[in-house]
Amino acid sequence: MWASDLLIVPTLPDSSSLEGVQYMAGMVAGLKEKGWQGELLGILPTQYEERTRESRSSMEDLRRVFQGLVLSPISSRTVLRDARSRGQTIFEYEPDSQSAKEYRELAEQVRKAR
Repeated sequence: MWASDLLIVPTLPDSSSLEGVQYMAGMVAGLKEKGWQGELLGILPTQYEERTRESRSSMEDLRRVFQGLVLSPISSRTVLRDARSRGQTIFEYEPDSQSAKEYRELAEQVRKAR
């Protein structure tokens, strides 16, 4: 992490992951105290399932605790598993999919941050 200039903390949207994200936030604060010049772009919920109560509840908790640091989630979609099993990126496998759109939006946020 020390060598990075931009940090994204991925997390699963489940109740057990909040503690890990809080731990990472503490590590980032510690690095800042020691002179780290990087920036925390945000917390990235992955494998988000809007239809499940646990995902929605975890997103609410993340947003309450970390406010503006929570990035738009990456949804859990079969197309991502299919692309991975074929050794392709989502942009190669299904470039017009919702998943490809979500990753393009993330890439744009990263581009704008630098």
